[in-house]
Amino acid sequence: MKSQHPSGGGRRRGDLAVRDGGAFGRELRRLRLTAGMSQAELANVLHFSKSYLSKVENGAKPATMDLARRCEAVLGAGGTLVALCEAAAAAAAGTTAAATSGAATHSGQQGRVARSPARASLPMPRQLPARPRYLIGRGSELKMLTALADAADGHRAQFTVITGPAGIGKTALAISWAHRVASRFPDGQLYVNLRGFAPAGALVGSDEALRGFLDTLGVPPGQVPSGVNAQAALFRSLTAARRMLVVLDNARDADHVRPLFPAGDGCVAVVTSRSDLAGLVAEGADAVAPGLLTSADAEELLAERLGPGRLAAERSAARDLIEMCGGLPLAVNIVAARAAAYAGKAAAPTLNDHAESMRAARSRLDELSTGDLTTDVRAVFSWSYRMLSPSAAALFRLLALHPGPECSVAAAVSLFGQSFDRTNAALAELSAAHLIAEHASHRYGFHDLLRVYAAELVSEVDDVVTRNTAIERLLEHYLHTAQAATVCFVPAWVPLPLAPLTPGVVPEGIATGDDAQAWFETEFQVLLGVIAMAVASGFDRYAWQLPWTLRTFFDRRGHWREMEQVSLTALAAAQRLSDVAAEATARRGLGRAYLRLRDYDAALIQARHALVLHEQDGDRLGQANVHHDLALLAEQRGDQALALHHAQQALGHFEAVGGPAAQANSLNTVGWFHAMVGDHGEALECCTRALELFHGLGDVAGEAGTWDSIGFAHHCLGDYEQAATAYRASIEGYRRIGDRFYEAGTLVRLGDTSAAAGDPEAAGRSWRLALAILDELAHPDAEEVAERLRGL
Repeated sequence: MKSQHPSGGGRRRGDLAVRDGGAFGRELRRLRLTAGMSQAELANVLHFSKSYLSKVENGAKPATMDLARRCEAVLGAGGTLVALCEAAAAAAAGTTAAATSGAATHSGQQGRVARSPARASLPMPRQLPARPRYLIGRGSELKMLTALADAADGHRAQFTVITGPAGIGKTALAISWAHRVASRFPDGQLYVNLRGFAPAGALVGSDEALRGFLDTLGVPPGQVPSGVNAQAALFRSLTAARRMLVVLDNARDADHVRPLFPAGDGCVAVVTSRSDLAGLVAEGADAVAPGLLTSADAEELLAERLGPGRLAAERSAARDLIEMCGGLPLAVNIVAARAAAYAGKAAAPTLNDHAESMRAARSRLDELSTGDLTTDVRAVFSWSYRMLSPSAAALFRLLALHPGPECSVAAAVSLFGQSFDRTNAALAELSAAHLIAEHASHRYGFHDLLRVYAAELVSEVDDVVTRNTAIERLLEHYLHTAQAATVCFVPAWVPLPLAPLTPGVVPEGIATGDDAQAWFETEFQVLLGVIAMAVASGFDRYAWQLPWTLRTFFDRRGHWREMEQVSLTALAAAQRLSDVAAEATARRGLGRAYLRLRDYDAALIQARHALVLHEQDGDRLGQANVHHDLALLAEQRGDQALALHHAQQALGHFEAVGGPAAQANSLNTVGWFHAMVGDHGEALECCTRALELFHGLGDVAGEAGTWDSIGFAHHCLGDYEQAATAYRASIEGYRRIGDRFYEAGTLVRLGDTSAAAGDPEAAGRSWRLALAILDELAHPDAEEVAERLRGL
């Protein structure tokens, strides 16, 4: 459909620069000369600068995978350039890995760092979280994990489960070991926190984790099959011939992780869980169960954190603290962090003071103890919590209201309702006390046990009004930020009429389309949780508005199942509010989801419902958008005349009440359908008007789409020179915004024009470039382009 041209949502940015461009450059020069092309001619076809190509050929600049694939398509290199680019990139990565791993490199593993060019088509993920700073008393477990991997080395996929109670250090052990052996897995490392024991609604399901893995491995969203079984089969196929490490952290049970296991004989999967995962062990998985720290190991950990001098000076008190921590690594680390926070300060508490405080907390909480490890460690949390400043303690409680898994500083400011300075100070205090962790730059999260403890506190200490006020501030933060991001994404998008910001609410700073894309990607899981929180808390207005502001992002990234789910949530909320406009909007979102999922009957039902509601409400802009959706539906069903009718209805409404961006988009849509029914003169008139509007708005995506429509009309009129000029302008625009899919479509049409003009050589070049892109995107249209090439 020519009316939508998303700006770069599907492009993969995994093209790695290589260190040694010599071999690549020499082969490129040989192939270019063999083809009888000058550097200038090749640069013009590839849309790279001649200066850059010259430097690549001379080895002064590294090649990118994008350049390699384009050169392959034009020069017919048969995979040589891609293989050289991948091999050089892998060698560069291997050099870095070897320099950092040193003696940790396992004997007999030399030579595994270089990736096989035959397996060069997938990205090389490096998803491991940062290596834990402190890991004491786990030497035997680390050796066991290595021995288990060695035993299966290259002969079968190896699965290990690390089980034990919360706070025992399963994740730290898994990640530490994974970093030690990362160089043994040249095809990369995947990691996901499944949040199996997080609060209700926060679980990362198998399907969600699989989608993340498939996205990381370069599968376009539109090519991800529906259903866990099909997604798991695709994941196994992608890993079947590769050596990868997969860390599945915090699994709920065996069924949670079975679909996430890789298939390659050189692959290793490590699972951590509070459950014993007996089913997996019975099926052949190996088990490692780290125990509580010995007193000696706990002393070593304290010495590492506090310094051996302080430990020696207060050994008796240190041993009392260790005893009260019960050997739980999480508890020992919290105690150490609290004691270290006062080091060097005047009148700093001694370790004996800390021990006395902890004894007092334990005695007051005895009645809550059930003998379970979780309740025993509550005393440690309570002691650490009581040492907080009032401001940090209040924020600690309120953070339990955030759905997780991570909270940005601006979101924390909004939740807290305080200034940036005060919030940052409280976050720093909580982080220093190990009550929260900074998982990424300026993003904070809880350990599951601490989240449970904070949730208990916020229910006990803060009244319902305080909690609901904080929740609403948080919802307002995400709604206003999502709307600002969508406006940056799509200038033609009409914002919802939102109420002014409540004092204390601070949206994120979204200024560009890149900012918007990054924010949506980072907050994707959070936003799903926020919508669920709005429903659970009775804030139905946010429960329908948030899904609507996320629709464009979901659409561009191919999150159509999630789009369907949140649209159903929005529809239910709108109906509870008896809000006709909200219900119409929710039905439009649901209809678009069904359209993308190719359930055209369901999409038509929703669109018709929405149209009736918008007509009842007198909303012409809403009617225009529904007619636009009906045009899309008619096109998918092959009825171009009906599509033109709905597009013209939409244009009439947009010209009456819409802005210039909406009018331009609608004019291009009408022009496209005029061309599809053979009225090419009218098509050119509409598209020329659209182009003028898009140019005035600085909308590169809109201009690119309109140039494509103009090119198609000229082609149908037999004016091949003007068609080719328009198509090249379209291609240039798509390349500027990084829209690979639409670039490929226009390249196909440019090739068609060249073929019709009697230039099969130029047609072949365009089709090969298009085929390279479609193959990269694993799009089914690739076969049609390949058929064109076979017909040359």
